[in-house]
Amino acid sequence: MKISFEIIGKVDSGDVSKISMENNNGVVISTLTTGVTLQEFLVPTETGALKNIVLGFSDYEDYYKNNLYTCQSVGRVAGRIGKASYTHDMVRYSLPKNEGENCLHSGPEGMQFQNWNYVTNLTEEYVETKFVRRLYSSVDGFPGDMSVSITYRLNNSNCLSIFFDAFDVTETTVFNPTNHVYFNLSGKQDLSSHELQIYSDYRLELDSELIPTGQKINVDGTNYDFRKTTDLLPRIEANNGFDDAFVVRGETCDHVKEVAILHDKESGDGIEIFSNRNGLVIYTMDIIEDNIYFARDRGTIAKGREAIAMEAQTLPDAVKHKGFGDIILDKGHSVNYEIGFQYFNSSK
Repeated sequence: MKISFEIIGKVDSGDVSKISMENNNGVVISTLTTGVTLQEFLVPTETGALKNIVLGFSDYEDYYKNNLYTCQSVGRVAGRIGKASYTHDMVRYSLPKNEGENCLHSGPEGMQFQNWNYVTNLTEEYVETKFVRRLYSSVDGFPGDMSVSITYRLNNSNCLSIFFDAFDVTETTVFNPTNHVYFNLSGKQDLSSHELQIYSDYRLELDSELIPTGQKINVDGTNYDFRKTTDLLPRIEANNGFDDAFVVRGETCDHVKEVAILHDKESGDGIEIFSNRNGLVIYTMDIIEDNIYFARDRGTIAKGREAIAMEAQTLPDAVKHKGFGDIILDKGHSVNYEIGFQYFNSSK
C-alpha cells in the first residue's frame, strides 16, 4: 500500500491537491481536492503498463470548461429536480436553475465546484482518502447547512469504495449525491468492445426535458433490457444514446448490492458496480462540446459516445415521486451512502 500527495494549483480557498493511492496489486486511484474528483483509475496491463479506465483531464481547470461533470462528486442532489423546486411538509423550496427551468446536479455551486480538505489513512488492508467540507445554504442555495465527508477507499481486492456521509444538518434538507464516473475499459475511443448487464426490470419514464414523470416502464423486449449481458454499442446506436435512470433490483438498504457489470471483451477488464440505493443512471455522452481532450487520449480530441457514465444514486427527482426513494435528511440527523467499483479481469 502506498499514498502520495502533490499540490497542483491554487484557488481562493487554498491549495488544489492530487492524492494517489496504490494497492499491492499495482492498481492506482488518483483524486483531486476540487470536486472530490476521481482523476485516474489505473490498472496494470499484460505489458506492465498502466491503463486509465476512466475519463479525466491533466489540468484540474479543464474539468470546469465543459458540462460533463467528469468523474466528479456531484451533489447535494445528483440528477435533475424538475422546475428547480420541491415541497416538503407544506413548505415549498426553490433551488438554483441551471438547465432551463430545472436544477441539474445541484446547480452552479454544487459540491463538484468546491475545493475540499482531506486526510489520509493507510492500513495493511486498504488505503483511503477522506475529503471533508461544510456546505452552506448561502452558497449552494439548498436549505440548511450541513457537513459532508466523501471517502475513497482502495483495498487489495482491487475494489474502490466511495462513502458519502452527511451530518451536522441545521435544517431539514435533501441529500442524494453520486460520482459522475465515466468508464471506458478499452484503449480505444469508443465502446465497441464493451458489454453491459444491469440488474433492473424497470426504467423511469422521462418527459422532453428528461424529468421523470413518476411512471416506471418495464424494460422487457426493449433497448433498455440489459438484464442479460448485452453488447453495448448496438443498443446505443439503436436507441440514439442513453441518458436514463434504471430501477435496480432490491430495496434500498444499509449494505451494498450488485447493480451492474461493465466488461470489455478484448482486454478482459471489467467493473462490477455496487450500491445501497435504488437507482442507476447511465449516460453515453452523446453530445460533446468542442475542444475537449481527455488525458487518456494522448492529444486526440474527444469523441461522442467515447465512454459511459454510470451513476449510482437514489432515483432522480425522488423528492417529487412516491416510491422513488427518500432523500429527505432531517435536522440533526445523518446518512451514509456507499458505491463500490470492483475491478476484475476475466482473462486472468
